[in-house]
Amino acid sequence: MEVGLERVIAQRVLERHGREVRVLIGEPRPMDGTSGDHVCPYRIEEPDDAASVTSFAVGVDSVQALMLALSKIGDTLQANHGGVTFLGRPQLGFPVTVPAVEPGTWTATATYPTIEGG
Repeated sequence: MEVGLERVIAQRVLERHGREVRVLIGEPRPMDGTSGDHVCPYRIEEPDDAASVTSFAVGVDSVQALMLALSKIGDTLQANHGGVTFLGRPQLGFPVTVPAVEPGTWTATATYPTIEGG
């Protein structure tokens, strides 16, 4: 299934070696021919376009599709885009999935830097 990034609702600019890596998140929208499922497209734009990734997540509603897209972005960045930083730090602010403790389940966590004095 091919899903285009029709309307960008959010973006984050990351950095690797002084070059921008952009994460674009599309608007979740209903999938054709389903009973309410939604799809949320996203794109990770690398300076070298060959390394860019366009994909999507599917959920039972728009909220789940968005949450799963954020997790897929976090997993993709962690696995395939080493050396990327956000605001000079390695914590990118996207949730990442961790191995399941219980079979048939998954967990997502997000790590955010603390703001000194805040």
